[in-house]
Amino acid sequence: MPWQRATHSPAKSRRLHLRLMTAALPLVIAPLVAAKAIASEPVTVFERFRDNHRQTLITSAGWQLQPRADLRAGYTDNVDWRSGQKTASPEASLRGSIVATRETGLATTELRGSHTTTFYAQGATRTARNTNIAIASTLRATYQLELRASLGYDMVREPGAGNGIEIDDDYVDYARASAYRRLPLGLSLLYDLGRYRLEIEGEAAHQSYDDQLTTTGIAVSQDFRSGWENDLRARATMSFHPTLEVFIESTYGIDRYANETADTDRFSMAAGSIFEPHPLVRAELLAGIGRQDFRIADGASGLIFAGELTWYMSPLVTLVLEAERKFRGNVTTSSTGTFTTGPATTDRFAVAADWEPLRHMLVSLQSSWIVDETDSGDRRDTTLNVSLQTRYVLSRTLHAVLELEHESGQSTVIGDVSRNRISVGVSSPY
Repeated sequence: MPWQRATHSPAKSRRLHLRLMTAALPLVIAPLVAAKAIASEPVTVFERFRDNHRQTLITSAGWQLQPRADLRAGYTDNVDWRSGQKTASPEASLRGSIVATRETGLATTELRGSHTTTFYAQGATRTARNTNIAIASTLRATYQLELRASLGYDMVREPGAGNGIEIDDDYVDYARASAYRRLPLGLSLLYDLGRYRLEIEGEAAHQSYDDQLTTTGIAVSQDFRSGWENDLRARATMSFHPTLEVFIESTYGIDRYANETADTDRFSMAAGSIFEPHPLVRAELLAGIGRQDFRIADGASGLIFAGELTWYMSPLVTLVLEAERKFRGNVTTSSTGTFTTGPATTDRFAVAADWEPLRHMLVSLQSSWIVDETDSGDRRDTTLNVSLQTRYVLSRTLHAVLELEHESGQSTVIGDVSRNRISVGVSSPY
């Protein structure tokens, strides 16, 4: 027997080796393909952390439910965001939300609801509330065509920077936080032919602001920002390579308010590109011409731009840079109640970084610099915002959160404004 095995082993061993190599080939190729896919499609630190610690979905009657909650306590040194007469206060906030999703054939329905209440120890009149409800339906009509419709309702009452108005060339703070209701309706179409893609998005939103009373006792109607805001955007994209796309984009907006002084028409035409100069860098750049016309005041036109660069610095660090320019209207009034609107330009630059020092810990830094200036040069506002958040996973259903925030601004009209805030609490996974 030993001799026979030795005599017939060469041919049999070659066939055996061939079969073993054939069987092992997928095991060798699969990791290489996976490694290449990972290298060509890197994932941000935030996305990976979120997916690794996502709460288990609840399934009921065909719906997938994802409830979330957030409880915070903290301290703010400028509750009303005012340049003078600062009021510091401890604060406590409670947020609850739920997302419900259901797929039926080619259609997907999504329901969203959230409510946040923030209490300030300095008085019930400063309690902030934010309620959002939305329903969206997506239909995959064909392999290339996707349609989406959405309807929402927002009810907001919360303090914000610049909560006041210019009256006779003097800036006056409002006595209470801004409060409004907003009803947005959105429709979109995506037609994807592989190399060519067409996206059309439209939104019509009605908003209604409560009238305000200034700290000096002057009643100010909010009709200049209560009304309809309508936006339409179309983008045509051509793909030359998996790492290179070029597009042209056009936007058109029509805003009609209860006070026609603030009515405006907006239009822009731009070209841009989405590209990857390096396997770990993704960039989207857009530049073009924009124009904004007011019914009563003179309009403005000029260069607009937008850009976003994502750098996957390492598996543990992601850096995102953003820049944007847009036109808007600056509204002032007189003691007799006559409103005036003038064009203004806003430039925004931002940086965000996510770092995962531990498997169960995420550190996020966000900072933005905003320069807002009227075309007449009468007013210039600059704002710096820096926030740092640390999130630690205590369990699969509970995270600990610490957040620090600083915001400061300088204005030729409002003056210097600053606010510091710290909060700590627990939340469910997001």
